[in-house]
Amino acid sequence: MLPALRRVVWTQVLGHWRGGPVWRRVRSAMTTTTTTTTTAAAAAAAAVAAAATTTTTMRRGRRTRLLGKYPSPLSPYGEVGRSMVGMGVGMGSIRWSTTATIETLSSPLTLDDMPGVGGRGYLPHDVQDGDQLRVLFVVKRHDAGTAAFAASVIDWLHSSASPPVQCFIEPTAAGPTGEPVLVRRAPSVATLGRRGWQTNIDLVVVCGGDGTLLHAQTLFQGPAPPLAAFSCGSLGFLMPFKPPEARVVLEAILSGSLGVLRRSRLEYAIEHVLDVGDGEAPVSTQVAPAMQILNEVVIKRPHDFLGGVTEIACGIDGNELARFQGDGLIVATPTGSTAYSMATGGSIVHPSIDCILVSPLCSMTLSSRPIILPGSATVTLSPLKSAAFLEGRWGQRLEPRDVVVITRSPYPLYTYLRSGITNNWVADLSENLMYERQVRVHARYSPTDPAVFASQFETPPRTRKVTASLSPPAVKPES
Repeated sequence: MLPALRRVVWTQVLGHWRGGPVWRRVRSAMTTTTTTTTTAAAAAAAAVAAAATTTTTMRRGRRTRLLGKYPSPLSPYGEVGRSMVGMGVGMGSIRWSTTATIETLSSPLTLDDMPGVGGRGYLPHDVQDGDQLRVLFVVKRHDAGTAAFAASVIDWLHSSASPPVQCFIEPTAAGPTGEPVLVRRAPSVATLGRRGWQTNIDLVVVCGGDGTLLHAQTLFQGPAPPLAAFSCGSLGFLMPFKPPEARVVLEAILSGSLGVLRRSRLEYAIEHVLDVGDGEAPVSTQVAPAMQILNEVVIKRPHDFLGGVTEIACGIDGNELARFQGDGLIVATPTGSTAYSMATGGSIVHPSIDCILVSPLCSMTLSSRPIILPGSATVTLSPLKSAAFLEGRWGQRLEPRDVVVITRSPYPLYTYLRSGITNNWVADLSENLMYERQVRVHARYSPTDPAVFASQFETPPRTRKVTASLSPPAVKPES
């Protein structure tokens, strides 16, 4: 009885027996899927072949979707693709802008104007005779529009004869997951040496957003060469140039007529304190090499979903300032004052000011406020059960008796400017961050055209005679 019932269910419900209707639908769907997959594979192979023959053809990828955004109606490459099309990057070729609103210097830059700059001992416009200008490209990952723009810039730089230019890409971008349009044009910078290639780069070109620039500066934990940043991301507060201006900007850089901004960095180190005993002073040993940070160092709980309060003892130049109790503490640079520190109520500081910002995170006391220290100060933090987060990307658990030492880095970061130091920063603060931008809501029937509203009052109002009675109203007698 049981096998017969099983056969009836298999035949009637699933329809598999003798080619039932359900089985036919499944076979039809499988055939359609196989045909679609084969067609898509053929189209992909044709696209790859076309990309190999066309220099600026971008790889078709999945249409991206950002937070609160919709797929781009202008390009199949998502929001970045739409912004790139709007800024002059199309499917065929780059539409370069021959004019750009940038301010140039009256005299070329010298090494005296940029103390602590990295490179090979000279600026991009002072390349020695018979030598090549070495340019490193740091490009936003997994973005076909940005990769196509960077590829066009590389082709243009390689066509330069005076000075000859050799372009490189970072080692991670030259791997299997890198953009083929870049891998075919520039070798990995690791070809200059697996270690020490940072000292053989004369110029860094960043194509992406603020996160790409933060990543680029981490590649240089010592002296860093000057950096030119092109905004291809969502915000671009630290990116002064736009893609259509690349030719004008690079020509100004190669002539030495473009100004620079000196951005200070923090040097972050961890020291482990050992108690020797017998009344002797504790001994401090550095756990790991120091790191150079551009934005901020955040000390907080290792996991936000865990309850509890973090206690951090903060010292300034050997003097104990306070013991902060709350969610954590932020130590930021003037460049990082518009990042996490600003979100916690910290001050917005001009990047050319030499200072260090300390901002508490959700402190338990009302008297705890953000403070600004001189750039020469040494900040020591002794947290309990905390972790350090660098640039908002890397985390490092702090062990007991670990002391975080933060000072001003001896290796600043120089970025090229569109205009004056203050003009560039004020424009970005107003346009990108919308500083003190009020949203004015207009009335639905706002009198924008007075003549329309005045026409209805051309005739005087109609009056109605009303007889006024001075005598009191009659009182109805009670029945």
